[in-house]
Amino acid sequence: MRKVLVVLFLGLCTLLPARLGRGATGEGLEVPDTLQAGEGVFQPKSPHETVEEFGVGKLESVRLNEDGTVYSIYGDINRGITATDPVEQCYQLLELHKDLFGLVNPREEMQSYRADERVVKLQQYHLGLKVQHGGYNVHFRDGKLTGLNGHVYPQARQVHSATPTITKEQAFQIAKADILLNGAERLENTPFGFTGEPLEDVVIKEEDVVLGSAELLLTDTESGGFVLAWELWTHYFQYFIDASTGRIIKYYMPIG
Repeated sequence: MRKVLVVLFLGLCTLLPARLGRGATGEGLEVPDTLQAGEGVFQPKSPHETVEEFGVGKLESVRLNEDGTVYSIYGDINRGITATDPVEQCYQLLELHKDLFGLVNPREEMQSYRADERVVKLQQYHLGLKVQHGGYNVHFRDGKLTGLNGHVYPQARQVHSATPTITKEQAFQIAKADILLNGAERLENTPFGFTGEPLEDVVIKEEDVVLGSAELLLTDTESGGFVLAWELWTHYFQYFIDASTGRIIKYYMPIG
């Protein structure tokens, strides 16, 4: 029997699960009237309207999310931008076109967590809490905006309270019970490492299941809505526990 050492891969939960429409590229207004999203055609906001609202003469590309908000836009998007500070430029851009980005108050809903002369990274917030996967990467060249990409989730505003009824400790006990019941089987059926071989003879002891960190945030559910949740990191798995009901919303497994 070999000993098991599980290393949780941090990048597993940072993938942006945005469902994108077909990219629209070209110069000027030479972009299609509709975008393809999944299996159906939608037109909540056409690229033509997007280009016109930005008031640009040359646009390299526009991509919209299924709800019509901007997923990415690149080109001359500096019209109306007077600030020289990169973060302030971002806020001016979002305020000028907040409907296109699905925002109500950009300075409250978006916070910068990294900024330099080439990129500003913005995290979406609601009720003072992070919205998982929500945010934009805004790109610069020679002090001017060149484009952005990301996703804002307007549906996060459906959450009206940031007060949990399930405590952090209660959420951890829910996750711990699930790990002790199901964790070994999951690990034994998951490919790991360079060989892609599953682990063998996994034994998870109760004393080994400890809480690494916990954060209260807003996360998406299988229905497409958002809920208040505890994000919990353990040595074995990462969990998202509904902070109102205690339901396990989702978990991520280590990949080797």
